[in-house]
Amino acid sequence: MKEKVFFTTALCLSAMTQMMAQNITGKVMNTKGEPLAFANVVLLNRTDSAFVKGAVSGEDGSFVIDSSCNGGIIKVTSVGYKTVCKDCEGENVGIIKMEEDSNMLGEVVVKSSQPKTILKHGGMTTIVAGSVLEKAGTMEHLLDRIPKVSAQNGSIEVFGRGEPVIYING
Repeated sequence: MKEKVFFTTALCLSAMTQMMAQNITGKVMNTKGEPLAFANVVLLNRTDSAFVKGAVSGEDGSFVIDSSCNGGIIKVTSVGYKTVCKDCEGENVGIIKMEEDSNMLGEVVVKSSQPKTILKHGGMTTIVAGSVLEKAGTMEHLLDRIPKVSAQNGSIEVFGRGEPVIYING
């Protein structure tokens, strides 16, 4: 009788240990067979795609998720690679190969522009040509639209400085 109780207890403990110690393992590699480090590997619930557990692949491409499969889905993502989804069947999902995801750009045009108002040497320079100020109409309207400048009724004033000295074309 004692042998049956001991055997039953040992059998239950070994079954519980296996159920508690289940981990999902695998390796992430690119199509050239090189390990892919720092890929995100997540276990998703099959019914609603909810996040269950996740891990990041090591430098050798291997990963361990501290959970059992429970019929879930393994989703692997990494910058520059297409996302891979795989059914989780057992503790070892094996090697997951990731294909590069690249788009070729036809042409790149880099444009830049100089600020229209520049503060330097204790003064302020505003470039009118090629800006909205070019269509201001009168000089008074133009000056009134420059930052920190007020122009009304023929009087021009720079905030905190008083009356300005105006140079046109140098």
